Amino acid sequence: MLKITHKHWRVCILLLFSPLTGLFAFTGEEPEIDLKQPHSTDRDSLRVAELCDQVAFYNRIKNDNRKVDSIGKRAVELATSTFRPGLILMAYNSYIENIDLLANQAKALDYALAAEQISSTVSNISWQWKCALNLAQVYMWGNDYDKALGSAYKSLTLASDMNNDAGLIESYLMIGKILERNNRKVEAFRNYLQATKLARQSQDDGLLTECYSELSGFYLANRLFQKAATYKLLQQSMLIKTKPVDSLALMWISYDLQVINLSSDKTIVNEPEVSRVLAFAKRHDNSKLRDYEFSLYRSVLTKLNRMDLLKQFYMDQYPEEFHKLKLNSPSFYYRLKAYFNEYEGKADSADFYFTEAEKYISDNSNKILQSNFYLRFGQFLIRSGDDKTAIRKLEHAYLLAREANYLKFMLDASLLLEKLFAGEEKFRQAYYYSNLNRKLNDSINRLAGKDKLIRLEINHEAQQQALAEKRERLETQRRHNLQYTAIVVAILSIFVILILLGSFKVPRWVIQALGFISFIFLFEFIILLADQKIHHLTHGEPWKILLIKIGLIAILLPFHHWIERKVVHKLISQRLIKFDSFSIWDLLKKMTSRKGEAIEKKL
Repeated sequence: MLKITHKHWRVCILLLFSPLTGLFAFTGEEPEIDLKQPHSTDRDSLRVAELCDQVAFYNRIKNDNRKVDSIGKRAVELATSTFRPGLILMAYNSYIENIDLLANQAKALDYALAAEQISSTVSNISWQWKCALNLAQVYMWGNDYDKALGSAYKSLTLASDMNNDAGLIESYLMIGKILERNNRKVEAFRNYLQATKLARQSQDDGLLTECYSELSGFYLANRLFQKAATYKLLQQSMLIKTKPVDSLALMWISYDLQVINLSSDKTIVNEPEVSRVLAFAKRHDNSKLRDYEFSLYRSVLTKLNRMDLLKQFYMDQYPEEFHKLKLNSPSFYYRLKAYFNEYEGKADSADFYFTEAEKYISDNSNKILQSNFYLRFGQFLIRSGDDKTAIRKLEHAYLLAREANYLKFMLDASLLLEKLFAGEEKFRQAYYYSNLNRKLNDSINRLAGKDKLIRLEINHEAQQQALAEKRERLETQRRHNLQYTAIVVAILSIFVILILLGSFKVPRWVIQALGFISFIFLFEFIILLADQKIHHLTHGEPWKILLIKIGLIAILLPFHHWIERKVVHKLISQRLIKFDSFSIWDLLKKMTSRKGEAIEKKL
């Protein structure tokens, strides 16, 4: 079956849904409606579809979550006013699939629950599958893993009922993501492998590419960088084979490879690749790719404390991007200003800009990022000699990290607090943080040990999967070899029978019929053997397969008719095996007389 995509959804919705189906999804009972006064027109359908396209554009290209939210809301309102469940489902799912689910959790959950309720009232299983899958994703980002798994397994059941390979693969991938976020990594890995196996069997390059992407991300999260890069390169090779080549997808793979390389070695920055991706983003006006690449590069330079390169990057190479930060991310803009001023030795100005950045930091709901900001602020204050203010900032950083259960930042803040309190001769607080540091270190070491064990289990699972696939390939190869052998024996047997029949007096039409069947078997077997080679050589390109098969048939077809005509004529006109000195009747008479003589002797 075809993979269920946004475009398929829209076509199905516009063609199949009547205006009044499923209205009771909102009220609990079917309302009375004047059928002579429809609540929507085809213009509404087109307008909703257009708004959904805009939602996708502002997410995938412009990276503007506010626009996604406002346009998505307008699409939902317009679709709801039509009372057409198909349009309403389109608008709901478009919003959920494009919005930042972490920042818009409440509204996304409301929409996902409403969409599931509507889908349950209609008979279209594919829409029920889609709504269940999206609801699972919303629950996952809300950290409600039990409900997320329930919805994901529901989508898996629906996909199985539809006998839809694409639906099964998407459901397995979603289950894997949920289990991975819930720290059930080995189970998550098994689901990723199952999805990949199904994608290979279905020979759907798009789905297989998606599976490779998820496996690469999984290996990266578990610090298996070589495997992460391998699957990312496999994804890249799949995209290159696809015609026309998706250049944007290839750029995203380049970005992902940079992330993998920087995660494995934080000291190496591939500046030519950074420039290439940024140049592509600028040419194609792709804000999302540009923002992600800028974020990656500046985060690396910040961690390396290379404020000279960061300042040169923003002030000399991309000054327009620096000004955009003030509008789009004032917190980070002021942080950069603080870094640059400290680098230039202007401590007072740096302190001013850190204070300005603090006013906006709460706009970001990510506690880890907030904790990181206060850590940086505290470290700056220590370098400036303001230990008392630094203690307040670092305590706040510790509390935020504890809320996010992020042990690394908890330990970083706690180590600094121990030194500061010891310097202030507040030994009770210093002792408290000293004990806390030991506990945090022990916890981090235990987690590191668990992570190492998990990596071993993942590698073992991957090896078992590889062995199972190898056994399956060998079994398939053996089965195919047996079938090929049987076919060859059958063809040879038919030709032997044909030659023998040509040596006896049989009707002309018998030899002609058997000759026709024999050569059909022979040449179809040749084409069967050629098919696999052709598909491998052309990588499944339809036009290449067509041209090669036309050439092959152009050679085989006339040769087939010529050789068949020659052989049949030869068998009819003269016998290849002569039995003139051999009589079956005489042989039977001799055998009968010998048996008679043997019986007489016994008597």
